[in-house]
Amino acid sequence: MYTGDGETGVCGTWKAVVRDVDDLDGDHVDIDYTPGNYTPATTPAEAADVDDLAAHLYGIDVALGELEDSISLKAVTVSYTGSGSSGKTVTLTGINRAHWILSFNSSNNSVLVIAVPAGGTGTIKDRNLNASTTYTRTSLSAPAAGVSQVLTLNTTVGQWNTSGDLYYILVIGTST
Repeated sequence: MYTGDGETGVCGTWKAVVRDVDDLDGDHVDIDYTPGNYTPATTPAEAADVDDLAAHLYGIDVALGELEDSISLKAVTVSYTGSGSSGKTVTLTGINRAHWILSFNSSNNSVLVIAVPAGGTGTIKDRNLNASTTYTRTSLSAPAAGVSQVLTLNTTVGQWNTSGDLYYILVIGTST
């Protein structure tokens, strides 16, 4: 039981952890947990053992840093002129895997289409936001790492591919 003298604790290791009422050194709190998604390490000076809280925090910090380095989302705007022929392809320059696509037909200033492939490939669903209708009329290629993805328009409708209409698409995705 703590007596207020800044030294006496509930167990024999209390003095190593608490030096006074206002200073709790939590670096060495023993964590009885074996993580599956990170590796505790005694690399920081504050960690004397892999079961120390500091070792776990260091492992989490390293894992988050690696995750951040592996995710590189970027946004690009691509413009194209509709062909009026099914099979029109549009290269999504700088994007290897599209996660969100927003299409706008600037010729009629009204048609908005959204697709959320979430990094997927093959046929994707898109939704006409003006008509609240969902379609499967577009597809995405599956390029190797470092290569731009290609959007194929398997339609001739105004939302995607009317002959001579100018379109802008905003694509958010994994960078090449």
